[in-house]
Amino acid sequence: MAEIKEDLEIEAIDIGELGLRPSSSKQSSRNASQKSALTVVNTKNNGMRIAIALEVINKIDSPERVQVAMNEKGIAIGVDFTGDNNYFQLKKAARKAVIYSSQLVNEVTETFGLDFTNVTSISFQDVSYLKVNDQLIAFVPLVRGEPKVVIGSDEFIPQNNEFDSENDDAD
Repeated sequence: MAEIKEDLEIEAIDIGELGLRPSSSKQSSRNASQKSALTVVNTKNNGMRIAIALEVINKIDSPERVQVAMNEKGIAIGVDFTGDNNYFQLKKAARKAVIYSSQLVNEVTETFGLDFTNVTSISFQDVSYLKVNDQLIAFVPLVRGEPKVVIGSDEFIPQNNEFDSENDDAD
């Protein structure tokens, strides 16, 4: 353990003698990024999962498990809307509901050509809500720069992109 000496003699020297120079970097503030509606995590060391904002889950009546469907534009998340009995369990973590399924992550990665080179996660901020067979579902576009027109539905509910503007983690 290091010994603390209180009676140290402090030598006064010129900063130039140490070869130090002031940093040329400037402090800058940045806008907090928009909160993610959905994050796809694809790592070897930390696992594969899809994290969905609790705001999205709450809007579709807070289910404990969801169905997932895809088209060429994005991913739909809801309950009792796909016509099959394939559900994914949601695990609550921080401000997210998480689907732990490497098979689903691989399917989404392949379907939308997500590139995880040099990144461990890819987040998407936009979300729309649709009424399908009297069930409210969330639709998250995964094709960047594409229109947000989505799968057929009985009734379109206006897009909700208004998440609070704070940074977001996938965990």
